[in-house]
Amino acid sequence: MKTILLLLVAITTWNTSQALELNYTWKPGETQYFSAKVTDDVKTSMMGMTMNDIFTTTTDFGLHILSVDPQGKAKGILFITNFKVVDSKNRVLASLNDIPNQAIRSDIEVDRKGNFTFPKKVYMITTGNTNVLAYGSADGTSVSTGAQAGNVKIDAYAEFDPKTGKLKTSYNVSDL
Repeated sequence: MKTILLLLVAITTWNTSQALELNYTWKPGETQYFSAKVTDDVKTSMMGMTMNDIFTTTTDFGLHILSVDPQGKAKGILFITNFKVVDSKNRVLASLNDIPNQAIRSDIEVDRKGNFTFPKKVYMITTGNTNVLAYGSADGTSVSTGAQAGNVKIDAYAEFDPKTGKLKTSYNVSDL
């Protein structure tokens, strides 16, 4: 009886000690929506004065899957739908509300584990009266960059051929 009891305990312990692994099953055409909330406790000291405040950043975004390879790695578009930063007194310091899905977006690759890779770096440049979306990427012999403000989008590309020393360039301006 002791042997059977010990065997049952050993099997139960072995089964529960096995780690579970979470895998995403991405499907072309699907869109998943997420929300992230980050709280930062910021302390600044300058000229003998210390200021302390808590900032909360809320970002809502979507992930639209365009294609999935046989290993489950997906290519898609990540887009921001809402963004807001408030201080501890709930004053809005920065906000982009009800953004159209294509206004702030980035091409992405995501594996089955949920690890994201961004082929292009995306930046939001904000001035007093306008927002400009800028992006760029580079590899060993080429670089591409672009920007979007309002309904105008500009893309530029340059590639260097190390064998011939020639530079190939191109650009495209489009209305959205």
